[in-house]
Amino acid sequence: MNKHLIIAAIVFVVSVSTSFAQTTIEKFCEVMTRPKNGWTTKRIATISFGEQFNLFSFKDSTVINQLQKVNDLKTETDVLNYMASIGWRLVNFNYTGMYGAIEVMYFKREFDKSELAEN
Repeated sequence: MNKHLIIAAIVFVVSVSTSFAQTTIEKFCEVMTRPKNGWTTKRIATISFGEQFNLFSFKDSTVINQLQKVNDLKTETDVLNYMASIGWRLVNFNYTGMYGAIEVMYFKREFDKSELAEN
């Protein structure tokens, strides 16, 4: 009798917890590092959220503010470390050119649907 009661309780808890599961949505961004001026060894990083900014809008502006700090970084390693520290994962890394090379990094992160602004 106790086994049946325990199994019923477990089934109930699992079914209730899955019925309240939140929907997550992946968002992506691109970070490009390139020489600051032509062939110089000094580099800059720039972040892109895509052309349709409404697809990358959040209820809380903290996400955008954190990501815009990437524009102050100078090296690929700094970008990778910073993005990891705020919860983004590297998806792809492209390297183009020999001198004055451009590196393009794509990152993704899952967000709860409730964190996103209405489109």
